[in-house]
Amino acid sequence: AKTESSQGGTVKIGMLAPLSGAIAEYGIASSNGTKLAFDVLNGKNYLEGQAIEPVIYDTEADQTKAVNLFNKLVSNDKIVALVGPVISSTSLAVAPVAQEENIPMITPTGTHLDITPDYPNVFRACFIDPYQGVLAGQFAVENLGVKKVAIVYNVGSDYSVGLAEEFKKVVEAAGLTVVNNEGYSEDDKDFSALAAKIKASEPELVFVPDYYNKVGILVGQLKTAGVKATFLGGDGWDGVLANYAKEAEGCYYLTHFSTADTSEAAVAFVKAYREKYNAEPSSFAALGYDAGQVIAEAIKKAGSTEPEAIVKAMNEMEFEGITGVLRFDENGNPKNKDVTVIKVVDGKPVVETKIKGK
Repeated sequence: AKTESSQGGTVKIGMLAPLSGAIAEYGIASSNGTKLAFDVLNGKNYLEGQAIEPVIYDTEADQTKAVNLFNKLVSNDKIVALVGPVISSTSLAVAPVAQEENIPMITPTGTHLDITPDYPNVFRACFIDPYQGVLAGQFAVENLGVKKVAIVYNVGSDYSVGLAEEFKKVVEAAGLTVVNNEGYSEDDKDFSALAAKIKASEPELVFVPDYYNKVGILVGQLKTAGVKATFLGGDGWDGVLANYAKEAEGCYYLTHFSTADTSEAAVAFVKAYREKYNAEPSSFAALGYDAGQVIAEAIKKAGSTEPEAIVKAMNEMEFEGITGVLRFDENGNPKNKDVTVIKVVDGKPVVETKIKGK
């Protein structure tokens, strides 16, 4: 079925990502993943005679810029859908405007709880923060078989606090003892007092839900201080191996995707990404790829570029992505998405298990 579109030969899909600034690597990986998805689909003549054309702007991770650029995508570029924004803050800013302008939107990686619920047009390809905390707890209970756990979290990060809270609920409900529940601040660099406290209470597991640069320093200091526990983290650890492989040795973390995944689709994606960009795809790249594919599939399934038709197709679909199966709940969040658990072995990521979403 050919889609009706005033553009004739192209279907324009907007993309908003931080392509410069402190978190540019997230934005570049994510948009590269989406561009690759469109290349692959165009190569297969997926929309039967119509090419998918990405229109990409750099948000610089700024909320005001993101909204202005979104408005430009709508009025000047006449997009039919949006992949992005990439991070939670800019996604929170753009979601209400996307709803107002009636543009279907899917953020590849915005994990903050509030991005989707109030906006029927807005979806996400990633799992939400509380879900990770729950599954991390489940993994500690069912796979690691520990009894005494410590939790250390960043008080200045909603992400870190959210994961810590959910993890704590799950492990306590299962009868585990939380021997430490300690906060630290974003600017802390010396963790010796914290390390002494944790060493004294002898936990078998330490849960550290934070981003990779902080994790590398913190886990390194805890190990150096003689904390003999197993360490576990969330998807913020993605990137830890580039600079802190030694510190992360033997640790576990949850993530959306890994290049160590052996499924046929994942292997094909990794190969294509390496060939096109001469780089290793992160989970941001994989989520960008899935988000692009989902939007394209919804347009194809709808046989139309009308917003209502695309949103209806998104709500009805069950899409086998490389980061897991995407089925959307009433809030536009993926339902029961699988989570990959990585173990760091000899400085390399190895898939320890996949937790089936419950």
